[in-house]
Amino acid sequence: MNPRITEVRRLLNDFMGDLGAAVQTRQTLESPLNAENQYVRRMCLSQAILTLLKWFEFSKTYKALLPEECLQACQALEEELQARRIQLFRHRAIGRMVDKKSGAALTGDAIDEYLDIVMKGDETAFWAFIGTPSETHFPKTVLSIAKRTYTSIKETDQSADSKALSE
Repeated sequence: MNPRITEVRRLLNDFMGDLGAAVQTRQTLESPLNAENQYVRRMCLSQAILTLLKWFEFSKTYKALLPEECLQACQALEEELQARRIQLFRHRAIGRMVDKKSGAALTGDAIDEYLDIVMKGDETAFWAFIGTPSETHFPKTVLSIAKRTYTSIKETDQSADSKALSE
């Protein structure tokens, strides 16, 4: 078993777990009783965005190990995340009280403006773009891309192990 492949599988598994947790927490806590809870909303969105940020590093570091059948979808995902300017959200809104560029206080309204950029003005479509942990509609959602990549890597690695044992 290739240790780098094992590493990739673990990272993808953690990525899917972290993103799935944000999706499931949102679904659970944004019930009709909590629908107006802006803090729960921001927490779930921030968790999802921080997890999505990991895709850039993952893609850059492990691109050579990604299955051929997933490369185009993985690249398209990276491009979409760049278009959504999630790195701007991390640099300007996460863990900050004051916008470094403008000097303005980062109130909930200011953070919501950054979130609106990431979500392209449509929160429902943003969560649909992420998908659900049981998602299988490759390559339409982030979770389906991660899941297919994980599965393909796992199958390829197991085939290599079987071949090595038979030799």
